[in-house]
Amino acid sequence: MRIATSTAPHRTARPAPAVAPQLDQPYLPGRYFTNGAALYRIVGWLHRPSEPPLAQVEDCATLHLALLTREELAMMALRPVRLAAR
Repeated sequence: MRIATSTAPHRTARPAPAVAPQLDQPYLPGRYFTNGAALYRIVGWLHRPSEPPLAQVEDCATLHLALLTREELAMMALRPVRLAAR
């Protein structure tokens, strides 16, 4: 798991599509997910030339931001958080 920090070098990136290529629709920016123990928010996707897209995933308890590949994201076995019906 990679942790993003403010000391990372700034790179000029091309405009990224709203969703990473070949990625399931549920992992859209702004959606919340849980593994049953923790709450996570998909912040967005980082696209760099010649590299696979990375999901920017925020741990809602610590506010730490992790950069994860699709494979790492899949290994977390996340489920979407849905509002309960009233």
